[in-house]
Amino acid sequence: MLCIITVLITASISDIQYGKIPNWLNALGYVVGIVLTIYYWGLAESLYRVGNSILVLIFLFILFAIGTIGAGDIKLLMVLCQYVSMDEFITILIYSFALAAGYSLIEMIKNKTLWSGVSRFITYLKRCITTRKITSYEDNISNSKTVIHMAVPILFGFCLWMGQTGGLIL
Repeated sequence: MLCIITVLITASISDIQYGKIPNWLNALGYVVGIVLTIYYWGLAESLYRVGNSILVLIFLFILFAIGTIGAGDIKLLMVLCQYVSMDEFITILIYSFALAAGYSLIEMIKNKTLWSGVSRFITYLKRCITTRKITSYEDNISNSKTVIHMAVPILFGFCLWMGQTGGLIL
C-alpha cells in the first residue's frame, strides 16, 4: 500500500509542478507492483494484472488521441492496475473522473467560463459528427486554466476507494 501511495503522491506533485509525470516513476511503480503481485499472489495473477493494464492502455488511448488525458496519466493508471483488481480499478477510475469533472465544473463557474466551455464542447461534437472524424479536443482550448493535473484526482480517487475498503491492498 505504501508503494502505490508514494507513487501517486510523487506523480501528483510532479504533475502540478511540471505538468508531467516522469516515466521513471511510472516504470518503477509498475515493476515494483509486478514483483509484489508475484510475491503475494503468484505469476498467474501478475500476468492477469499486466493484461488488465494493457486493456486500460487500449481504452484510455482514445482519450489520449483526442487530447483529453495525458500519456503520463494513462501510464499512472496502468501502474495502479498492478496494485488492485480490475473491479477495484474501475471504481477508482470512476471516482477519479468524477472528481476531475467536479473540479473542472467548479473552476469553470469560478472563472465564468462555464457557458463558453459548454459551447466549445458542443462545437467539438458537431465537428466530429459532421466530419465523421474524431479530432483533438485541444484545438478548441486556448486557455491554460483549463488544464487539469489528472494525477491529483487519481490520487484522491484512490484515497476515496481506500476509505471505503479499509485499505487492504499491497
